Amino acid sequence: MERKVGERFKEGNTLLETVKNHDCIGCFYDSNGCGENDNQGECCTDTRKDEEDVIFKEVKNEEHYYIWGVPNRGEKIKKLLSSKGIVTNLDDKTYSNSNNLIYIEKGTTLAINKNNEPSLCNLITSNWTELKLSYQPKDKELVWAWDDDDIAKRYLVFFDSRNDGCFSYAGNRVGTCYNHYAPFDGEYPQWAKEALEKLED
Repeated sequence: MERKVGERFKEGNTLLETVKNHDCIGCFYDSNGCGENDNQGECCTDTRKDEEDVIFKEVKNEEHYYIWGVPNRGEKIKKLLSSKGIVTNLDDKTYSNSNNLIYIEKGTTLAINKNNEPSLCNLITSNWTELKLSYQPKDKELVWAWDDDDIAKRYLVFFDSRNDGCFSYAGNRVGTCYNHYAPFDGEYPQWAKEALEKLED
């Protein structure tokens, strides 16, 4: 049995839809008896007539989301969407283009360019919920840092973007990594200005 892309069917009381995807992430059967249920049908490109890889995704009355592409952070966007059970089937360049509005329809990501579809972009941004990546400091930026269990403590450090952490106390790269970062507001104190000049390149 081969279910067509876009075909919806019931598994007990759960409504499912056949959606293109290259891996099993987001598939209802991935954690509910994959390979043991006759209802799902073929899902791999080598066994399907249409030569498509598909998953069978639960159809929910979910909120509509969108996110703007972020240069050099396409991988982070994919992880954010995947964490919400959203199929990430676009190429990396699409997620990294700041002119692209990436929106979620029927659990799958689609993208439009704001220069080509300004009215549709405006409609989506006016009515849907925006997703945003967490704050990402620049290399050698002075930031506040802390871990999840640091209830009453913050560290003032220089961010090391190459290693996604901070500089060591001696100004070397590959220092401590923290769970959270926030920008330091205001003028850098004198010690920070002097330290900034001595950080490892």
